[in-house]
Amino acid sequence: DRVTHVLIGDVAGHGPDEAALGAALRIAWRTLTFAGIHGMEQMRQLDRVLNAERAENGVFATVLSLAIPAEGPVTATRAGHPGLLLHGPGSVNWIEPPYGPALGLRGGDWPQHQLEIPAGHGLLLLTDGLFEGYAGRGARRLGEDGLLALARGHAGLSGAAFVDALVDG
Repeated sequence: DRVTHVLIGDVAGHGPDEAALGAALRIAWRTLTFAGIHGMEQMRQLDRVLNAERAENGVFATVLSLAIPAEGPVTATRAGHPGLLLHGPGSVNWIEPPYGPALGLRGGDWPQHQLEIPAGHGLLLLTDGLFEGYAGRGARRLGEDGLLALARGHAGLSGAAFVDALVDG
């Protein structure tokens, strides 16, 4: 059976060192995936790469890795990363699978979690940049609840139109 693997992540910081670390982690993840290493062991190895490659102590990364089979449940492994949205015909729900610590913080366990995705539904992976933006004028942040409310207001849209509406909102 063919399985598609997907990764989303975010390195703390904004400089060239953090960008290089993000690239190193992506390459390491891809190499581990090709080697058949997934789940908790994959996170352990990514944690080792981050600790070896980061320019300063205290730099960390959050990641969410999904294994998506042609049929059956999706397997999620999270290291401190935000949850994801389940978008279906006229509905949106926030999914928060169990997780372990962000990479580079203290090691630990990264549980795998099975997600049943109903027919006609899709997953939207995101980083905190989508909900840490300001909600209109002033200093109030959108937050996860605000993002979910925004997403539910556009639940009738599909695919790219749904994503565009969230980014524009």
